[in-house]
Amino acid sequence: MISAKALVTWINNTAPFLFEERFFPVGPGNIEAPLADLTADPFGFVRILRSAERLYDVDTDNLTAAQHLDYFTLCLAAHHGTVATFIPTDVDNKIRAHLWHGTTDRELLRAMFNAGLHALNWDVESVSRRNVGLSGVGPVGGHHGELLGVLAGALGQFITIDDTEYQELALKAIDAELTREAHEFRHVLSLKGREVELLLLTTILTHNVGDLDQGLSFWPNRPSHTPLKDKLGELAHDNTAPYGGIFQVAAKLYKGIMSAEGHRHYPLRTIPAIRVSPEYLLPLGPFLDSWGRIIGRSSGLDAKARAQVLGGLLTGCRKIPGQLGYFRAINGICETSGGSLKEYESYLHSSERAFLKDPSLRRQLGMAKGSFESSMAKKAREVLAGGGVGKMVGNL
Repeated sequence: MISAKALVTWINNTAPFLFEERFFPVGPGNIEAPLADLTADPFGFVRILRSAERLYDVDTDNLTAAQHLDYFTLCLAAHHGTVATFIPTDVDNKIRAHLWHGTTDRELLRAMFNAGLHALNWDVESVSRRNVGLSGVGPVGGHHGELLGVLAGALGQFITIDDTEYQELALKAIDAELTREAHEFRHVLSLKGREVELLLLTTILTHNVGDLDQGLSFWPNRPSHTPLKDKLGELAHDNTAPYGGIFQVAAKLYKGIMSAEGHRHYPLRTIPAIRVSPEYLLPLGPFLDSWGRIIGRSSGLDAKARAQVLGGLLTGCRKIPGQLGYFRAINGICETSGGSLKEYESYLHSSERAFLKDPSLRRQLGMAKGSFESSMAKKAREVLAGGGVGKMVGNL
């Protein structure tokens, strides 16, 4: 178990803006209040992080029930605040599994579940640029998949201790979230000219049910757990009955068009300058032209910092096969520099400068944002019209 103090230090490194009033004016923390008492606020995750000092002297390997709840709540807040940053805190398996399996105390498990329900309503748009919300049911983003994994952890443990009341509540919460995400996808699928948002949703939904599968993977292999595991698992694969097959349609689009963009952005993790503000949070690839423009225009970055970002992007272009997002981000930076990247060349390593002449990069720099997005929209329409996918779409 990582200590609370070490966890907060990690967050200060990857998302220091969470502790700054100019970005999150929610006031100082409250080190007297139990952290779970702070979860109901949409910005409860910020309040929790600012109140974490109450756990600094706690032995996280020997937690009381109250401390267990505090620590779980802190991990929820840490994950929510950082999962869409460049260096997410590594607590996902704690909140999906380990902290659930670490107790059979019914009241503690129920309190943890209630904290997870509140987390479903935490604000996501302040800490992520990876959301789509066109249908009126609120934004749908990767954060919601993370919480599906958390709820799966709760459901599995409620089955283990035979808490039928909270089994039902956990299952209801998972079903409601999956139904909401399927509704958003179906709505965007019905709209003309929204192929970009549809492709973003294919990434979000496919990753989200993958997070659900991760939560289910920690369940014990027992007959008591098998029926619900079969019902909720593999929604992007062979489990075609639930939710009208929406998640299979999303997965086929994702695999056919977007899967190369699902990497972890390691080339950008070493650049401190883009961690200091939510302004620089990275959207989903490959549609990163606008993000590149933000990097190129931001008053918070000097030429050297922009060149560091450019160098990371160039490295990613060379080392991550098939991805296009970094090329598009470079295109955005280039547009803010009058169509040239010469002002940054002196800051780049020789291998990065050499790649500026690569034909694949020159091709992307010659393609306007609108033309690129039109080409991606065309690919989406072709996949949707083709073979098995077209038949599935026709049945929705």
